[in-house]
Amino acid sequence: MNKRPLCYSVWGDSPVNVGVFTNSPMRIPGQFIKSVTFLSVDDQGERKPKATAFFSGAAVNNLNFYYAVTTLHNIDSARKYGKLYLRISTKNGSYRDLKSDPDDWIHSTSSDVAILRVQILPDDDLQAVPDSMIATDEYISRHRVGPGDDVFFIGLFSQRPGEERPEPITRFGNICLIPSSEVRIETAAGEKTVRAYLVEARSLGGHSGSPVFICYGADRDIGMLTVGGRNPALLGLVHGHYDVRGEDFLTGDVEDSQIMGRINAAVIVVMPGQEIINLLHQEELKRERNKIVEDYVKRVTTPTPD
Repeated sequence: MNKRPLCYSVWGDSPVNVGVFTNSPMRIPGQFIKSVTFLSVDDQGERKPKATAFFSGAAVNNLNFYYAVTTLHNIDSARKYGKLYLRISTKNGSYRDLKSDPDDWIHSTSSDVAILRVQILPDDDLQAVPDSMIATDEYISRHRVGPGDDVFFIGLFSQRPGEERPEPITRFGNICLIPSSEVRIETAAGEKTVRAYLVEARSLGGHSGSPVFICYGADRDIGMLTVGGRNPALLGLVHGHYDVRGEDFLTGDVEDSQIMGRINAAVIVVMPGQEIINLLHQEELKRERNKIVEDYVKRVTTPTPD
């Protein structure tokens, strides 16, 4: 079974391996679940989880930089509440809330993705998805990712978020379309067209921002069995789902009286991993990371007086 480092971080003078992702097309290992957190706001005197985010990492010379990733519409929807909180589980069984301002998040103008650099403490009990695990456009083409491929995503079930520490649920589905053109989505700022993947799976309020992973079963190709498949990859993140209304049906499919408002179409819209990579590796952030590494190297290599 192939194993590879998840990401590295420096606590003191040496890199520390903080986790691995391994092949597991059926049962979902805990490190995937530990990459997920909830976005909470103070609402009517109570801190309530409203949406999902996850952690990703970009390493420079074994020094890891952590980022929270979610949808831009989650951030925009939270503005009316003021501050936004990322709930992070800790190794002593408790948690801490990391406060952020909606304006602190860096977002895409072409997609529904936002990221925030976060400071992770040694006692935080989390895993981060390395940027090397994110499915770029080149990855999608090289591995022939398309309809039928298995996916799972992990996110907030608002009816049961956990008592204190986040307890996300895992849902499963299949890619049903890699659209050849942009799709129309609804955001807090109105409608826009974006690149997206469509996945057959049920999504509910609170799942927005959930990481979506593609995994490869032994029977992926018809008439063939493959042993020792590829590691899962981050396909992207959940934007939301499609609803259907009575007028969406052809006459005779169903009586209008049976359609009460909207019905979940069980097709979710996924923002591509390439859009996350584009944000993580924009020039401004790369310069920031390189400067921090440069300062760190100077600090640890400068001799101290006896």
